[in-house]
Amino acid sequence: MNEDFQQVLTELSEAEQQGDKIELHLRPTSAFMLLANLQLALRHPGNTGESAELARTVCTIVAKRFANCPALSELIRRGWHPEYDNYDSELAPT
Repeated sequence: MNEDFQQVLTELSEAEQQGDKIELHLRPTSAFMLLANLQLALRHPGNTGESAELARTVCTIVAKRFANCPALSELIRRGWHPEYDNYDSELAPT
């Protein structure tokens, strides 16, 4: 295992043993943007395991927050399905 990666794992383990927590307080717009980015990341076939499961959990939490917003809920639902992608090649970086 890479020495730098081992150090990262050690530091994360120490932080967890000390009871460290990171709380996020997001505006609805920011929470939606985070969810959309996680949906995109979760499409990658190599994105599996514990980190992917955490991302799915975060998506579920955010989606539930918007359950009473029909248009937004539909957009979130579509975000799981690539056939709804609306990619504008004119906006793509060159």
